Amino acid sequence: MIQEPDFKDKSRLKPYHFTRNRKLPFKSLITMMLNMMKRTLQLEIDKFMESIQVNDNKISYTKQSFSEARQKLSPDAFKILNDRLIMDFYNDDEYKKYKGYRLLSIDASILELPNTLETKNVYGYAKNGYGCEIARAMSSNLHDLENNIIVSSKIDKYKSSERTLAKENIDKLLSYGHDHIKNLILFDAIRH
Repeated sequence: MIQEPDFKDKSRLKPYHFTRNRKLPFKSLITMMLNMMKRTLQLEIDKFMESIQVNDNKISYTKQSFSEARQKLSPDAFKILNDRLIMDFYNDDEYKKYKGYRLLSIDASILELPNTLETKNVYGYAKNGYGCEIARAMSSNLHDLENNIIVSSKIDKYKSSERTLAKENIDKLLSYGHDHIKNLILFDAIRH
């Protein structure tokens, strides 16, 4: 999928991004970002570039170049990839079930965000015991418990309704079109 021109078009922020031939082309950038990074960014970049070198020609790439390339990538790229993963995962009948049901749970959490004016304006904030504003957001996840997969996830304003986000997650689940699958969804106590 990451080689499809349509995916590349939907994944770049501007039409001219990723049009020139670079050391770290679009496909490699996506592949590298999907690789679970565990060490420092420069070590991960060096290891990845080493793995794709051709004819003993060592290719180097800096953190700054990686960051510049990453800024041209739309977050929608990972939403599209995740949607495809979920669609393909449930297309056959090989996934784990609980008594014939896809066992799902929905839960919401409060996230603490980088405490910038921008995040406070976009997501909202809570005041701590000292009266300081701390950037926060509401997150809701629809999780397949038997297969340990997040089927849908939403992040919204701090004061968002858990019920609204849960409904959006269920709507996303239904949009995949797996009408043949019986679902059992567990909810915790939802605050309005």
